Amino acid sequence: MPIQINIVANVFFSLSRVILIISFLLALNACASTQKQYDQDSWKTMIPDSCESFFDGCNNCQRSPGSEVAACTRMACEIYTKPFCRDKANGPSIIKR
Repeated sequence: MPIQINIVANVFFSLSRVILIISFLLALNACASTQKQYDQDSWKTMIPDSCESFFDGCNNCQRSPGSEVAACTRMACEIYTKPFCRDKANGPSIIKR
């Protein structure tokens, strides 16, 4: 009889570990999917129209005030970070829209 109890206990603890690991992986995936994703066009909605020099999340860019077109360096980035204005008057600023 004690051998059967050990087998049942081992199966229970093994299943508990599997459930714990699956729960951890699901929570980790939920955190990753809630992170903001940026791309080469994110600056268009995040950089103020008055900003002439900015970082688009990958490249340094210049544009005329209010222009929708910018001249940027051509770095190859797999992952873009949050864009920000580099103008001294505007400081590092981000408009959240």
